[in-house]
Amino acid sequence: MNDAVLLQALMDDILKALRVNIITGELQPIKVLTVEKRRGFFKAKHIDAYMQTEVDEGSIHELDQQQYLQITSLKNIQRKVKENHRKLSHNFRKKVDGTYQWITFEMMIPKDYDNDNPWVLYLWKKSDGDACELTEALRMQSLSYDIILKVNITTDSFETIKMDARSGGTTDNYNGSFSDWATWYATDEHVHEGDVSMLSAFLELRRLQDIFSESVAPLHTIYRRKTEETYRWVMLELLPGMTYKTTNKVVMLYVHSVPETFEQEMVYHKYLEYHAKFDGLTGVKSMQSYQLYCQRFLNYLEKPALMAVYADINDLKELNRIGGYEQGNDYLKRFSRMLMEFFGTMNVFRIGGDRFVVLMADVNQDKAKQMFTDFYNIMKKQAHPMAALGFAWHENPITVETLVSVAARQMLLDKENLKKFN
Repeated sequence: MNDAVLLQALMDDILKALRVNIITGELQPIKVLTVEKRRGFFKAKHIDAYMQTEVDEGSIHELDQQQYLQITSLKNIQRKVKENHRKLSHNFRKKVDGTYQWITFEMMIPKDYDNDNPWVLYLWKKSDGDACELTEALRMQSLSYDIILKVNITTDSFETIKMDARSGGTTDNYNGSFSDWATWYATDEHVHEGDVSMLSAFLELRRLQDIFSESVAPLHTIYRRKTEETYRWVMLELLPGMTYKTTNKVVMLYVHSVPETFEQEMVYHKYLEYHAKFDGLTGVKSMQSYQLYCQRFLNYLEKPALMAVYADINDLKELNRIGGYEQGNDYLKRFSRMLMEFFGTMNVFRIGGDRFVVLMADVNQDKAKQMFTDFYNIMKKQAHPMAALGFAWHENPITVETLVSVAARQMLLDKENLKKFN
């Protein structure tokens, strides 16, 4: 490959560069992001597998993932080269240093390219963020929204930008409190009863604060809302606003009808996708999310320190028998809220009917033990502790499952002790 091109790849404005054989799909790193190297991105031997890893690891913005995979697919690149395109570029949002930034992907054909040397250059460069934001703003304005709110999840306040009366929404009598409005909106009679729990959990303020503390990726969900006496699918989106800061998290809330041309299968897929990630009853992460966490942890080249807490609800079956499942569900939701408020929404998983796991990475041993002890003491002050608890920590565990197994054994010991004293 031309030395001048290689030097260009090492310029400051280029974040990443790969050589790609467009016949075989083989890739050779030239300049890489440290986090991708640490997480084992380059275990992939084929360029399409590498691009899919970027998407699976959350490196590409959710709204850009499908188009990103289509444009960067080897089949598409082969077609463009065959059509004598010497260069291909595409703007998208990629996570860099923990936040999504506008990046330009470029495919360049070097001067020494031929059938015997079918290597091209893939470059990821910083984009003109203002121009990309303007393009995105124009796209957003082209959509028809029923509700637009400017929400400050740091101060629990909001401003109404648009409220279409046909949506059934109102912001009257809530004194600027977003959490109060969200509670009313999710439980309003216009929302289908099958979607109330999911929507309430989705809009829970503490959950949103935790999520946007870890990522500025947009959130969205789909649910059914009554309009003109008919239930219709609508989408609710939350996106970081132009004035968003880590110390003052201002996000935009949009609600719009799903177009009739939008295939019902896709709507249903998105609906199921949320329930796959989060538990519909409690709002904590689901068993599937737990399994995905375990798999991704296994692929990390450098394992971080990890803390695990195993919780098993006490006497849930008896509670269901005496008070009915509705009372049992309320009990589960109360305990889930305690876990989320103490450990953070994004760290709590429901892995069974009455079993929960807390996973927190990059926490030192002293802090992990103190957090567990504090929560354990809260349980023990209850007249009848809601759950038996177990704890485990390791500096660099090989797998998540082995650490959770240690915490589970500790939980069983705690449960036996509870039986002795009750």
